[in-house]
Amino acid sequence: MAAKTTKSGGASVSQLAEQNALAMLTFEAASSDLDALVSRMESGDLPLEESIAAYQRGVALVAHCEKLLAHAQHRVQVLQDGVLQDYQTSGQTTVAAGTEEGDA
Repeated sequence: MAAKTTKSGGASVSQLAEQNALAMLTFEAASSDLDALVSRMESGDLPLEESIAAYQRGVALVAHCEKLLAHAQHRVQVLQDGVLQDYQTSGQTTVAAGTEEGDA
């Protein structure tokens, strides 16, 4: 049975539904799904096509977890010299809420 495609990007309806479901997963849920998937794959009991589908799902879960972790990293704040400031990455300074650039 051929998958239905949409006009935008050629993604199938089932692929779009899978992407939407994935986007709704919390980090903990995605990590748990990934652990279960790895266990199933390591068992060696999956047929080839199911192994390929599981691998693709695993790649999507890893990407989703990395996206959620990156988002969390941007929200992390650290205490510097007694002042709560936004986390700094790659030498870039982000101004903490409620402060002026010259105040930090």
